[in-house]
Amino acid sequence: MAGSTEDRDLLLGLLAVLIGLLDPQQLTAAVTSWTANRSGPLGDFLVQQGVLSAHDRMLLEPLVDRQIELHGGTATQTLTSLPSEYSLGNLFQRIGIHPNTELSATRLCDSSLPETIPVGDLTSEGGRFRILRPHAQGGLGKVSVAFDQELNREVALKEIRDSLSKDAHARVRFLAEAEITGRLEHPGVVPGYGLGQFDDGRPYYAMRLIRGESMQKAIAGYHTTFEKPGSAGEMDLALRSLLRRFIDICNAVEYAHSRGVLHRDLKPGNVMLGRYGETLVVDWGLAKVVESGETLNIDTEPRIVPGSGGSQDLTQMGAAVGTPQFMSPEQALGRLDLLGPKTDVYSLGATLLSLLTGKSPIDGQTRDEVLTKTTRGDFPSPRQVNPRVAPALEAICLKAMARRLDDRYDSPRAIVEDVERWLADEPVSAYREPLRGKLQRWTRHHRMAVAVVAALLVAASLALGIGNVLVRHERAYAIATQMRDANPYSIDPRKTLARIQIDFGEVLASLGNYPKALDMEQQAADTLCTRADNAPADIFSRLLSVFALNQLGRIAGLAGQLERAELALNQSVRRGRENLKLSPRDVNLRFTLAWALLEQATLLAEQGKQDAAKQTLDEPLRSLTELTTEQPSVASFQRHLAVAHTLRGQLALESKQLDDAISHAEQAVKALEQLNDNAHGAAIYRLPLIQAIHLRAQVHLANGEKGEASQDVGAAMQLGKIARTRNPSNPELTREIVELNLLRKQLQP
Repeated sequence: MAGSTEDRDLLLGLLAVLIGLLDPQQLTAAVTSWTANRSGPLGDFLVQQGVLSAHDRMLLEPLVDRQIELHGGTATQTLTSLPSEYSLGNLFQRIGIHPNTELSATRLCDSSLPETIPVGDLTSEGGRFRILRPHAQGGLGKVSVAFDQELNREVALKEIRDSLSKDAHARVRFLAEAEITGRLEHPGVVPGYGLGQFDDGRPYYAMRLIRGESMQKAIAGYHTTFEKPGSAGEMDLALRSLLRRFIDICNAVEYAHSRGVLHRDLKPGNVMLGRYGETLVVDWGLAKVVESGETLNIDTEPRIVPGSGGSQDLTQMGAAVGTPQFMSPEQALGRLDLLGPKTDVYSLGATLLSLLTGKSPIDGQTRDEVLTKTTRGDFPSPRQVNPRVAPALEAICLKAMARRLDDRYDSPRAIVEDVERWLADEPVSAYREPLRGKLQRWTRHHRMAVAVVAALLVAASLALGIGNVLVRHERAYAIATQMRDANPYSIDPRKTLARIQIDFGEVLASLGNYPKALDMEQQAADTLCTRADNAPADIFSRLLSVFALNQLGRIAGLAGQLERAELALNQSVRRGRENLKLSPRDVNLRFTLAWALLEQATLLAEQGKQDAAKQTLDEPLRSLTELTTEQPSVASFQRHLAVAHTLRGQLALESKQLDDAISHAEQAVKALEQLNDNAHGAAIYRLPLIQAIHLRAQVHLANGEKGEASQDVGAAMQLGKIARTRNPSNPELTREIVELNLLRKQLQP
């Protein structure tokens, strides 16, 4: 029975006190806490709390059984038969604490206790709150779990640290924190229950006890669980859950700003996550109440003006207060005159960076080193630490952590809006999304329309004769497969099949059939890489292995499979360098390596890693320039060099290096126009030319030259129409035309 089980628990605790295994204070605190939670037997709870060893608990069990046997077979009769001086109720009364009145044994053992405790009345002369056990400690105060004797509940009680109790500055901060916390009435701020002082004058305040974990611990758990890529669905759900918690933090800080309060010490360790979805910003010990003349987001809520004297910021100019890894550059410099909402915005960005990477935003051996890095904005971007971070989330983080105040979000609410857009699969304001990303998102939102358009494009391509190309490749593939099967021990049929698979994959990719194209390219790469490894002297296989990996990486990038693309291109570059060691001046080996590096730079640019893309691009630009100089008649060398110039121009445009951008765009256009003239407008040169002219139009627009930009857009659109008649289903061409249309609309008056 429940009652007898409870009485047995209490009898075990009482016997532990009587034989000296526990002292009365420990038992009282434990019983009070255990009653509030009631999760398992009291003996287990005592062991979990560390006040009773597992060995001693085992020794007590036979004693409890023997006492029950001696007193009629029930724990209740055993308790009532004890002399009054040993009763549990008397024990509690002697040390001035009454437990929760639900304890049946307390009522049975001491009739002097009231049946209920009147709500609102003090239950002892010692005050409303009684400290039970330590809970946590911060820079300004320490927190204990206490028992609220008015409402029979556990609370968190924070008192100023002993070492700071005589410090007037610290006492003012502590009292201001108590008042600010109590007056910030928001679901994201811990509610306060009371403010008082001990007999020695030290202040304390009571607040809600949060049962859960810190966000810092939750972030560590997420990154430990998914240290290696696991289920994409599970990872996405876990990340989205943390991001919603982050939104809650931003909303709480936005509310504080509306009341005229800056937190100034936002970090994952100062956020508690409750078990039932609560997200609470804690530790307002460094909060600054903004003076009435300062600008802050105040619209509807009244400004907080603490009566404790905490409205005056006691920090001296030049003093850096806060946690160095999460404080803003103006905090690190001690520039109190620059503090405002954007100070907390920076710390929110640093918190987001920690969430995305599982690492501290800024590392350093000493506090001074961290502060120096903070003032310089010297920290790795999220994707440098964790490549799986979405580029848009990285952009949100970096905008919030911008070194210059003017470059940051204006408010926490603005961060919320961008994170919510990302969660809803919408474009965010902080990220200039590449066309590929826009089209992928549009495809996700319009799956039915895409399916219909795809069917129409296939029909159109068949009607225009493109289907004949596909049929020829399918026939060649079938014949080569038969040859391989007929000669399973001969390498030549397998190499022939791999070569056809490379070309077949390119055709399938041009038709938008990325899954089948990737399958073809993967099979070719596997065959050729195996052959190259087993027969190092087979230069042709070594050359083709790099060629196949290049194609695999490029098509995987087009399909949005960036990790697969990165893996293939890294392998391609590695193999390309190994090949050159065998024959450093071989033209074809030099070209395939340059092509691999060009594709690698393109992928880095797509991922938003502009600096890395520029560095990677230097080598293929130099190598392709040398190759075109040595063999100017090889069109493939010229085409890839032009593509490299276009990419370099795009990177320069994004860096606002307009002179550099226009120079590269002009070189690309000139080379590709010549190739188109010589090859009578071959499709393989037409798309790169459209892209180069498009780039030049963007540079003209950035220079304010709208007339020149309009001419280039018109020329590119005309080339696009011609290209569409030859290859209407090419996804890259379709994307380029869509973006040209967007630019044309932008140029319209």
